[in-house]
Amino acid sequence: MTVEHTKDSYFSSIANSIQNFCQQNNVDFELLQSQFDIENPVLLKNFLSANLSGVIVMGYIAPSVIDCILEKGISIVGIDSSSDKIDNVRYNRYQAGCYAMQYLLDKYH
Repeated sequence: MTVEHTKDSYFSSIANSIQNFCQQNNVDFELLQSQFDIENPVLLKNFLSANLSGVIVMGYIAPSVIDCILEKGISIVGIDSSSDKIDNVRYNRYQAGCYAMQYLLDKYH
């Protein structure tokens, strides 16, 4: 996550929900590496040497980093990530915009 994402209510609420779910289900959870940290070769090596069973990516991540994670055999899923190489959870922004506009119209705005 970028610094901006940690301050963004959309991404921070997702991160908090993931952390809460993991705590409730006794799953170890390491929270957050920024995209800039993980793109540093030394920090990426340390990150990948940890005993990881999976990685959740939110937002942009460099394709080379995704390739490194996949080469290590680590499961990875994205939440609104920029990569088409991994499974992603996304929402339809166009449809969300239509719902928002219809709501405002229904309220005579």
